[in-house]
Amino acid sequence: MKRFYPWLIAGFISLLGILQAINDLGDAAISLINFIFFMVFILDAILLSFMGALIVIRQDGNKVGWLMMVVAIAFVDPFRLLSSSFSTAPINMSAGLWLLLWIQNWFWILTIATIFLIVLYFPDGSLLSTRWNWLNMVALGTLFLAALAPVLKEQIGPITNDWLVDNPTGILPSSVVNDGSLSWAIGLLILGGGSLASIFFRFRRGSYVEREQIKWLLFAGAIFCWL
Repeated sequence: MKRFYPWLIAGFISLLGILQAINDLGDAAISLINFIFFMVFILDAILLSFMGALIVIRQDGNKVGWLMMVVAIAFVDPFRLLSSSFSTAPINMSAGLWLLLWIQNWFWILTIATIFLIVLYFPDGSLLSTRWNWLNMVALGTLFLAALAPVLKEQIGPITNDWLVDNPTGILPSSVVNDGSLSWAIGLLILGGGSLASIFFRFRRGSYVEREQIKWLLFAGAIFCWL
């Protein structure tokens, strides 16, 4: 039964991607360029989800597979589909809407951090050595600060900044919180630099098979950055 769960998750991610595509296709306001951009992300999400499921099933305990599925969910961005129903500022802030806005405001940072963690754990799902474990702490600290920011801001809204409403949990001016975003930005830079350094040392010390796998990872990363 455990072997079925990864495929079920991959299928769910694919379904979300299809729903996103249908929603975008029916949006007369969306430009052709943005539609193509979203479709590329959705196709990437479907591909990543099934690749991640395959890794999870074939290599039990390999964290890379689960990390790929996290990135796939982020690419599909189910919160964008939900928030599209709120094109204007609501009259009353419900708990459900606040939770949706809170997640949407920091979810993209989770995407970037997870991509760096894939690089850190690639290809066998383990760290190069225990000395690299501090990067996991950097990732957790960065995500904590990023998730805390929307809670503290006096106003909150969708990530598109189409509108803002008073935040029931906010106690600090948005300008102060935005200035504090430098902390998690530095965290992402450290995490990214450390992950790249790790893959560099892994390439130098790895076997022929590992080096070929790393080459494919770098090739896929170059294509993603180009897109």
